[in-house]
Amino acid sequence: MRNFLMDKFEDYNILHDDSVPTANYRIIGIGIDGSQNAHNALVWAAENIIRIDTDLIILVHVRSEAEYSIETESSSKGRSEKIISADIDFLKAIDKKIAIKAISLVGDARDEICNVAKAFKTDMLIVGSRGISPVKRLVYQCKFRLILGSTSDHLVHHAPCPVIVIREHDQQTIVS
Repeated sequence: MRNFLMDKFEDYNILHDDSVPTANYRIIGIGIDGSQNAHNALVWAAENIIRIDTDLIILVHVRSEAEYSIETESSSKGRSEKIISADIDFLKAIDKKIAIKAISLVGDARDEICNVAKAFKTDMLIVGSRGISPVKRLVYQCKFRLILGSTSDHLVHHAPCPVIVIREHDQQTIVS
């Protein structure tokens, strides 16, 4: 596995407001993957959590090793850039002063998002739920826990900060 701090961080957009020192930012990590659930989490964060003048938003997009090895590097990176750009545009439409750092990684989303949270000392993580019903989740956990797992479930149990999970259907929030 490559050193994620050296090889896998790709900065797409960083905006610093000189009137607010970086040390004073509240750092909020948001997991994105181009899905509707991830977008719902971003919208919820914009409506309920993000403070424009005092927050640094870290958008984290993780491509799986399998996905990365099947696609060419340029197409995989291009897809990441498209997902990240759309979410940056969404946030910038709210206010151009929002401080954003976008990171694209290759690896296991569960581990990489935790690594980013540790490296940046995030104050909270916000992610979308995959929307699996409780029965399916129980079956998946019993049968496939070692193979599949749930990114949001893993983050709730292993992230170094509070995690807010935005559920699919009713936009309910789960906080750990």
